Amino acid sequence: MHSYKRITVIISGILAVSAILLGALVPTKDYMKQTFSEKINAGYNPNIIINGDSIGGKVESGEWCTILADRIERETNKSIDVTNISKPGNSSFAGIVSWEMMQPTERMLSDLVILCYGQNDIDDDSFAINYEALIRNIIVGNPNAEIIAVLESSQRDYTNKINTIIELCDYYKIPYVDTIKAFNDSGYSYEELSDDGIHPNVKGKQIYADAIFEVVQSKLLTKHNILDFKGERPAKKKAKNPEANQYLECQYISTDNMNIKENTITVSIPKCKIIGFDRVFFDGKHIITFEVGGESYDVGYSWNYGFEQQHIDKLVCGDFDKGEATIVFEDLRALDKFNGLICFK
Repeated sequence: MHSYKRITVIISGILAVSAILLGALVPTKDYMKQTFSEKINAGYNPNIIINGDSIGGKVESGEWCTILADRIERETNKSIDVTNISKPGNSSFAGIVSWEMMQPTERMLSDLVILCYGQNDIDDDSFAINYEALIRNIIVGNPNAEIIAVLESSQRDYTNKINTIIELCDYYKIPYVDTIKAFNDSGYSYEELSDDGIHPNVKGKQIYADAIFEVVQSKLLTKHNILDFKGERPAKKKAKNPEANQYLECQYISTDNMNIKENTITVSIPKCKIIGFDRVFFDGKHIITFEVGGESYDVGYSWNYGFEQQHIDKLVCGDFDKGEATIVFEDLRALDKFNGLICFK
């Protein structure tokens, strides 16, 4: 009888320890509901997502996102995981697609999302719509994500695009990092902080990291004790630009789900309003024709930079019914560099 009790106690102890370990390894509902700053305060190791163009950089030694993560780790004694989905040469439309292509769990574990767009966006009404759609899609994909927007130093001044970002940040109560001001106040000339006039160099990346850290500390954490938190989520509001809601339902169709014959692709598309392409640009002039809904569109491009680069672009807009679309490529290599089609319902 005593032996049976000992076995029961041992088994109960094992189960209790297992439950504790499992709780530490498997995210709980409470964990999933916490913001970046709340997780730091609760003792968890949060995640940062960088979603931007080439100024957003990549996760490598010396890049501003890596310097930033190291700084936060030193100050909080927490391990910061950084995922960078930035795509050089791309606009905020690509940022929407990149976010939507993440797995739902990945989006829910994106505790702090840093947006770094503007350099490659066209300065027209579409920028305000696309940038707002990016903000709104993040809020829908993870209501607990904290968001920071970067005003890119490459603009050098408060252009229409920069003012648009500021207005949207104010509307959604999102903090922004003014790297234009940070560069101007650094004591260095712009040429000393950027070797090519666009991208921050070694000194410039340090300024980016410092400026973003200051916003993380002052807006997401407290100014007095970095282990305290505010847990500020972006405001849930009606769209400032109603057209931004057109991006909420996204379907990516890869070439694996297309019929390819010689230089022509046929693909079934859903009822949608916006269609984009995911492809790799390479040198030369490439003629590509896209036929959908009885209309034909020239979606070719010219590229003469001596390197290849992935581009995700919005190409056609309208009221397209469910049906078949055709893509005709002048050369087979352009077809081979085509990854997929994006439809927003």
